[in-house]
Amino acid sequence: MKKVFVVIVTYNGAKWIHQCFGSLRSGSYPVQTIVVDNGSTDATIPMLEADYPEVTLIRSGRNLGFGQANNMAIKQALQQGADYVFLLNQDAWTEENTIAVLINVMEQHPEYGIVSPVHLSGDYSGMDAGFAQYYSASQPAPGEPVKDIYPVEFVNAAAWMMSKACLEKAGLFHPVFFHYGEDNNLAQRVLYYGFRIGVCPAVTICHDRHARKETEEMIIKHYKVYGLVTLMDIRRRNLFIAYLKALKDLGKPFLLALAKLKWGNAWKIIRTYTGLISLYPVVKKGRSEQ
Repeated sequence: MKKVFVVIVTYNGAKWIHQCFGSLRSGSYPVQTIVVDNGSTDATIPMLEADYPEVTLIRSGRNLGFGQANNMAIKQALQQGADYVFLLNQDAWTEENTIAVLINVMEQHPEYGIVSPVHLSGDYSGMDAGFAQYYSASQPAPGEPVKDIYPVEFVNAAAWMMSKACLEKAGLFHPVFFHYGEDNNLAQRVLYYGFRIGVCPAVTICHDRHARKETEEMIIKHYKVYGLVTLMDIRRRNLFIAYLKALKDLGKPFLLALAKLKWGNAWKIIRTYTGLISLYPVVKKGRSEQ
């Protein structure tokens, strides 16, 4: 039996503790769970200590962000002999056979470095909207035989089963990303180093998040994040070309802001790109570290 570690980052997640950790406890495959708490101020830590003593709890004492908190636990898991590491969001939970089936699939397909189950919405009303955009292009057509795994270019890291071989080759989350973009960047490296990313349609998790209306300010912040994702993509060997791609991606929202006479937004988009230019030394160093 393979040694599987589940890694969960918590931050004020008390409302999901019992569903998330209870699902792991009742799963058919034995796992060891490591939690990194990013400075919760609610009942998260007391609940974990009282109700889930089998969990290894690391208190970061502050918000390290998604990637760096996960890295702490992943390193510990590998040091303790993990064959596989399953990243799971605090607001998600597994079904009884989720982990068992994922391990079986990855054992049969070692070329896959990341395999995800299907992500359902928290109320089981359908597929999680964020997940669906990555999976819809690859999922089987009606009447088509279902395969055990479907390749994708990316799937969000709410439920990633990762092999030890993949982690050792592709590395962990890069510290240049605090929150958002880090999973895109790691997925780029997974593909760059010759592994595949897939979705296993036979099993699911539930991801209890609700679509929120993004403000214009949030959208502009995301432009910077995904501009940085473009620049850090080591599959784009020429950094100058990567900057041109980032400029092109910002061109459409910039022209749209001008067309709507939203001068403030247009200026913020310009500043976003100049901010990416100012990060050139960081980006160059970061690319060399991947």
